Amino acid sequence: TTAKPRWNEEEVREDLDRDWERILNRLLSVPCNLNENQEPQPIIIRFDNEAKKSLYAWQHRNAELCDSEMSDNVISFFCKLEIYVLRFCLILRMARWAVLDETQSPEMIEVNDVDGAIRLAEYFRQNALAVITCVSEEKLNDLHRTVYDHLADEFSTADGIKTAERFGMKDHTFKMFLTRNLNTLFKRIRQGWYRKMSCYSTNNVTADGEV
Repeated sequence: TTAKPRWNEEEVREDLDRDWERILNRLLSVPCNLNENQEPQPIIIRFDNEAKKSLYAWQHRNAELCDSEMSDNVISFFCKLEIYVLRFCLILRMARWAVLDETQSPEMIEVNDVDGAIRLAEYFRQNALAVITCVSEEKLNDLHRTVYDHLADEFSTADGIKTAERFGMKDHTFKMFLTRNLNTLFKRIRQGWYRKMSCYSTNNVTADGEV
């Protein structure tokens, strides 16, 4: 377990203050071109070939997750991630340009920008799924809550049906409950086997489906 940092009297180094001021000034110095109507004109920054290949591979994996997902809330967030990852790419590219003190304004987003953006997107995916799990738990009615609480941390479909039957839930109702809450309350480990996702458990779902 990592110990919580303690406050101390150490001051931020002056050279760090100067570097931070320089970085901010470089970002603020980027010109904002206006058209004849005094409207901002965007500057287009494209992806190089390697960056585009990495970005497209991630989007295809994200699309596969959407295709196999049953929860509308999860699908909606996964779709939004595709917009977020593009913004992260631009933010990271401009930040790298400002830090490295490059003379020319960036014209290309490179693969390390994309890889960093993907890591950020997966971080937010993980946290969003954890939040959705908590919300899903809160919305359970008494019967579903009772069945959920009495399920083992890992269980087979057959064992889950037996648990549900003990409390008067029919097998088709349990199967629907299981299917509708995949990747929120339940995670499929393999065919016919599931893990219960608690609000307090660590959610390590990634775009490539690994746990």
